[in-house]
Amino acid sequence: MRSKMWDFFFYLSLVSTAVLGIACVIWPKVVQKFSIKISERTAPNDRFRDSMRSDYYLMEIKVIGVLAILAVIFVIYVISTQ
Repeated sequence: MRSKMWDFFFYLSLVSTAVLGIACVIWPKVVQKFSIKISERTAPNDRFRDSMRSDYYLMEIKVIGVLAILAVIFVIYVISTQ
């Protein structure tokens, strides 16, 4: 039997994944700037930062957002069919 705490964290993670997915699809440049800013703070000698500034990285962010949204939809579908 699941506890109410487990349900709370499950739905919280589901909502947060959906919000992050939507943010990645709608505002990929904001996500890109945020990730570069975090990378500059945590790893000042990061050699991959130049690739984070590319248009290809923006496309990766959008793809990750779409996959996150699809995962949330799939989980909701599985829960609703039980």
